[in-house]
Amino acid sequence: DGSLIATGSYDGMARTWTRDGKLLGVLEGHKGPVFSIRWNEKGNYLLSGSSDCSAIVWDVKTSEIQQTFRFHEAPTLDVDWKDNNIFATC
Repeated sequence: DGSLIATGSYDGMARTWTRDGKLLGVLEGHKGPVFSIRWNEKGNYLLSGSSDCSAIVWDVKTSEIQQTFRFHEAPTLDVDWKDNNIFATC
């Protein structure tokens, strides 16, 4: 709904923020810089891609990992949702 902002960082963490800049959550799980991050349509999950060759699905409310995917042999440079449950990475 546009009320929250998500950022990825070179420190390997993603973060969620309010529109006025208040930190809501720190998403720790990647072992390298986070290159991409996307919300699903409902706004309850984030998907992040990292130089550690992984993609992680996050529960936005709890800031916890739902699932980690390690299918790439090179950095995961981009991620995007097809719908609320299906996504692609490259």
